[in-house]
Amino acid sequence: MTSVGYGDVSPQTQPMRLLAVFFIPFSVAVTAEFLSSLAGIYIKRKSLDAEVEFMNRRMTEEDFKDMDIDGDGTIYYGEFLTFMLTAMGKVEKEELKNLRKVYLKLDKNKDGSLSKEDLLVHANF
Repeated sequence: MTSVGYGDVSPQTQPMRLLAVFFIPFSVAVTAEFLSSLAGIYIKRKSLDAEVEFMNRRMTEEDFKDMDIDGDGTIYYGEFLTFMLTAMGKVEKEELKNLRKVYLKLDKNKDGSLSKEDLLVHANF
């Protein structure tokens, strides 16, 4: 709830009271939107700072183990991308698993890549 002050200054006429009925909630909403925008800018800046710090840190052996999804001792681009996106909080692992299921479903000939034929076979179902 809000007021127009300590009570010593208040709308005296009917039109001024009517104006206050609309003006006070409107001004509260505008102030809230302004403060929300400021908070959003601050949070975005902090998020970018954390991202830059993460990108500039040294990779550890534990990171390597986490990245090496297939366990073959080599990090492929897909593994690196998966690790970085999840570590930076850009995407959840579960979302990536769901995308992989879609990819595998589209790969009709199971060769590990998508061809136009794979997509055309899928489109015909």
